[in-house]
Amino acid sequence: MAEILVSAVLLVAVISLTGGLLGRIQRIEKGTQQYQAAVDELTNQLERIVMLDPKERKEAIQKIAVSPGLENILGSAVFTLQEQNDADGNRITLSIKWDRSGPSEPVSLTAWISDPTLRGTTE
Repeated sequence: MAEILVSAVLLVAVISLTGGLLGRIQRIEKGTQQYQAAVDELTNQLERIVMLDPKERKEAIQKIAVSPGLENILGSAVFTLQEQNDADGNRITLSIKWDRSGPSEPVSLTAWISDPTLRGTTE
């Protein structure tokens, strides 16, 4: 009789622990999928912007928006874009922030923009 009671208690403990772990695993998987979707979107947007001529780039930067597919995955996501021209070169940093569980930093990618007058030249 004691063996049955001990095994029942152990079974209940394992089942309750497993349920909590499965919930945690699902939240981690969802967060990973959201992060990957955000990185994919940043990569696509930066590639598109960097390939444009300077005039077209300015227009594209003003019109940048989260794609509808990404809105379905992330919910309310917001882009921020920062252009920098300094000794390191011309670069664009694109960041995306969305509502995640717990405190989090935005995901950012940076692209360097080459000077079109230097294309095709060698050093």
